[in-house]
Amino acid sequence: MTTNSRLLEWDRPVVAQNVGGYWIDHKTKTYPVFINYDKKEAEEHLQYHDRFLNRYTIRAMSKNGRTHESKDMQTALNAKDQEYSMHLFIRKNKDDAISKEFYYLGEIFASGWYEDQKNVNGKNITEIEYDLEVPVPEELYDYITN
Repeated sequence: MTTNSRLLEWDRPVVAQNVGGYWIDHKTKTYPVFINYDKKEAEEHLQYHDRFLNRYTIRAMSKNGRTHESKDMQTALNAKDQEYSMHLFIRKNKDDAISKEFYYLGEIFASGWYEDQKNVNGKNITEIEYDLEVPVPEELYDYITN
């Protein structure tokens, strides 16, 4: 997380455990989103079904206990108007034999589509759709999604 903190020009490093999928830095107005694309079977209970719809669009889940009205979801949905820059970092999975590192896929923007849901534990969670400023390169897309 330290490298990403420097890339985003944050004053201090943020512990990866505290990020939990995304982190908003209000001083720099950056909002990186970190996705482990494939989940282990043991993690399926988390019900984070992040998925690409195509090379230009991804749907991702919020942290537990969130609805579209939560402050962090409102920032995501209105990032352009609030002048926050959102950035997508993705890896196939955290135990990938090829690379455990995140790939930076560039800026993303909320498309306006979202859906409030309940996870398997009955907690609120919001699925949100993002458009990528630049499509995922085809080879990388195939690697991540297959």
